[in-house]
Amino acid sequence: MTKLDLIASYLQDPIDRRGMLKRMAAVGLSVTGISNYPRNVTSAVAQPMPSVPAFLAGFNVFIYSTPDQIKDRIAALLDRLVAMNVNSVALAIWVFQDGLDASNVYKHNDNTVSDNTIRLFADAAHKRGLTVMLRPLLDETTFIPGGGWRGVIQPADRNAWFSSYGAIIRDWARLAQETGIEMFAIGAELVSLENEWTQWVNIIDRTREAYEGQVLYSFNAAAAAEILTEDSLRFVSELDFIGIDAYYPLDAPDGASSGQLITAWQPSIKQIQNIRRSSGKKTVLTEVGVRSVAGSFRQPALWAELSTVSEDVSQEDQSSYFSALSGIMSFASVNEEGVRLRDTASVNAAILAELARGVEVRVTGPAETEGGIVWWPVEDVDTGTVGYVAEDFLDPKRPFDGLYIWGSHYDDLKADATRDRSYSVFDKLAEPVIAESFNNAHIRK
Repeated sequence: MTKLDLIASYLQDPIDRRGMLKRMAAVGLSVTGISNYPRNVTSAVAQPMPSVPAFLAGFNVFIYSTPDQIKDRIAALLDRLVAMNVNSVALAIWVFQDGLDASNVYKHNDNTVSDNTIRLFADAAHKRGLTVMLRPLLDETTFIPGGGWRGVIQPADRNAWFSSYGAIIRDWARLAQETGIEMFAIGAELVSLENEWTQWVNIIDRTREAYEGQVLYSFNAAAAAEILTEDSLRFVSELDFIGIDAYYPLDAPDGASSGQLITAWQPSIKQIQNIRRSSGKKTVLTEVGVRSVAGSFRQPALWAELSTVSEDVSQEDQSSYFSALSGIMSFASVNEEGVRLRDTASVNAAILAELARGVEVRVTGPAETEGGIVWWPVEDVDTGTVGYVAEDFLDPKRPFDGLYIWGSHYDDLKADATRDRSYSVFDKLAEPVIAESFNNAHIRK
């Protein structure tokens, strides 16, 4: 059997994929280079599905009210995000189950966003040039009092659970197609069920029958390394993007500088890069953030509802966390030989140095446009020389393909930032840091 025969068998036979993967591996053929199923979308297409940005500078948003109550508030929230250089928004929509062992997943009349609200949100976001992701999330309200979370659910009847959950996902996939939503997440952090490969492939297949956009799943940060196992890779190979809810604990003291936090990030960055390289998939941090509490980066997943100690508000520690992320995203490499590093943003500027192809630089601030050319202020990592390079000569070296900050409700715009301990960044020191970071992150070819 030739490699082409093996590929054809892999795509056509969903039953024997376990054996097929082993035979493909035996001849040195990786599944990560194989396209997903041909998309036979059966639902009506309201508009062509555009591609997503090269780098997703995103924000998670969650809303609860009906459309007639929130149209103006959604507009205000999206306008604020656009001002922060956000280019994509992920709308979190909640599904529910009654306890860790429940076998039925359902929409809640009051707390699950209505289809009309989703349409309103998607339309408002698209009018502002934003890419939209739809993110169904299993609500943890019934789990938290007992110390549980969505990653440890154990449905008494797994087939019934997947049947009810899959039906909801298919409904929303159709809606995502009709509204031109570009990205659709089929789930997040359902660690205890991720070994049900056949069930997840079935959900992905049914999603693709209704939806032609980008399909992803969000893995929990602590379990992310496990997606490189044989079982999980069979699941991952069906996705367009790998999502990681990146609440990595950072080993740093209260008041840590952004430099200290960049260092603390390095083991996690290496893991993310390994996942991206080994899977061959684009990788996006679907949730990343910390509360404005002293030392919150040591336990970034610790919600206020889980805290048992008195906490001091610290906008500084939250801001330093995002400054570190900005630093991690700010590296680029020179893509031509003899690129001129100039002292100001102009072709007539003095030349400070000629940079060789492959030289690594760090973006140090926002771009300037002069003479129809976009110029980036950069620092040569090896020599420390600071100057300007034209955008066309820079390629980003980001360790991931985007990130979505967690998270904001429209009422966060009215919160008292001086007392707020939530993940919100509005009117806090972190907001301008994120705005500049996302502006710099838009370097692309």
